[in-house]
Amino acid sequence: MIAHVGKASRSKRDRPLWSRDSDMRMLVSRLRGHETLVEEHCPGALAELEQLRSASRPGQADWPGWCWLPTSVSDQVAMRRCRPGVAEQVQLGIGEVMAFIGAWRQGKSIYRVSPEFAEQLHATSLPDALPGDVLLQLPEWCAYVALRPIPGVVGAYVRLDWDREASRPVLGLLFDMATEAEPEKGLLVSLDVPLDHPSLSSALSELLAEADGVPCDPSGGVPTLARAARPFVDLALYLCSMDADIVSKQRNGVRPHRASTPSPDPCVLDVGYRVADLLRGATSSDRVQALSSHSSPSPHMRRAHWHTYLVGKGSRRDPSTARRELRWVHPTLVGAGDLVPVVRHLR
Repeated sequence: MIAHVGKASRSKRDRPLWSRDSDMRMLVSRLRGHETLVEEHCPGALAELEQLRSASRPGQADWPGWCWLPTSVSDQVAMRRCRPGVAEQVQLGIGEVMAFIGAWRQGKSIYRVSPEFAEQLHATSLPDALPGDVLLQLPEWCAYVALRPIPGVVGAYVRLDWDREASRPVLGLLFDMATEAEPEKGLLVSLDVPLDHPSLSSALSELLAEADGVPCDPSGGVPTLARAARPFVDLALYLCSMDADIVSKQRNGVRPHRASTPSPDPCVLDVGYRVADLLRGATSSDRVQALSSHSSPSPHMRRAHWHTYLVGKGSRRDPSTARRELRWVHPTLVGAGDLVPVVRHLR
């Protein structure tokens, strides 16, 4: 009897923490459904993508090393693997989805963003001179971001892609959409943000301009989704920034990385986990007044901003030899007196 209880307790202890959250269990089930969808339409396609990836030479003659697999390759696999009778246009759509799912399976990371942090991040203006190639430092092959910027969007897959025809990098967004009538079912719609522009702001502006010329469709409207792309771009930039506030409750010390093999289980990472607590406290007017040690200047939040640092040997004397590192400077509470951190040591 004692041994039976011990086994049960170990089994419960080994369960991932996200399994205790009903919303996260539903989301994980939803993402697994996307994998199943690809396999149902193209049996063995994901395994073939793995073989093509391992046999390729990314970063040399095939495609850049920061891209797990271009969509053009997954399109070819879809054309070969799709079941008979599937229209060519549908095959290309499946090929595009397959490229996202194949890359996401390597780490199976789900990024959960607190509403307070997402609001502050989205309110941060993009510098006009911020180049799009900063996003080439995305630490994952593909990340699923659980964010609802507009009704109907549950989240989005975010990954780097290489447009072979135009020979340019793009940031691919695959929106995971659901309707109120059937929330368990979904629709996957993709958008590409070109990264070869002089600045990321101009790339987003072009995306909006192109979308405005496309009529809305029953799935939610391409122009609407183009405007919803900015929050996911903001989050992708934050993942690329130094000292990003990312915590995994599931496995301590886990950091985003480009995995070399498919992950067996999803890993949930909380973005802005520590900063969100500070934002919740600092935005409370009562708390700000309580922390204030003087009347002038009045306590207020200094807005967050992006900052690019030049680092590397000789960066001060010759900026052309420097390496650029992007950092997001967190919102700062000013004019509220000195805040003394309290450190508690727990056994």
